[in-house]
Amino acid sequence: MRTLHVSVSSLKAKLAEYLRLVKKGACLVVLDHKHPVAKVAPITQGEESGFASIKPIENPSLRGFFPSRKIKRSFSSLDLLLEDRKKR
Repeated sequence: MRTLHVSVSSLKAKLAEYLRLVKKGACLVVLDHKHPVAKVAPITQGEESGFASIKPIENPSLRGFFPSRKIKRSFSSLDLLLEDRKKR
C-alpha cells in the first residue's frame, strides 16, 4: 500500500482526487504545518458491514443559519449594480 503525505490545504483543495487514490488502496497522512494530524486509509472488506447503516450527521449549530424561504425585496441586484456603476 502506497503512503502519501499531504497538507491540510492540499487535501481541502483536491479532496475528490485524494479520495480516488484512497479507493485504489493508497493511504494518506495529513500534515498540519509539517506535523502529522490524521491518517486516511481505505476501508477493508471486513469493515464495510459496520458502516452500512451510518447516516450523515446533521450539525445542530447550523440550524436556522440558512434561510429556508426567499427574502422579498423591492429592488433587484441588477438595479444596485447599475446604481453603483453610475456613481463611479
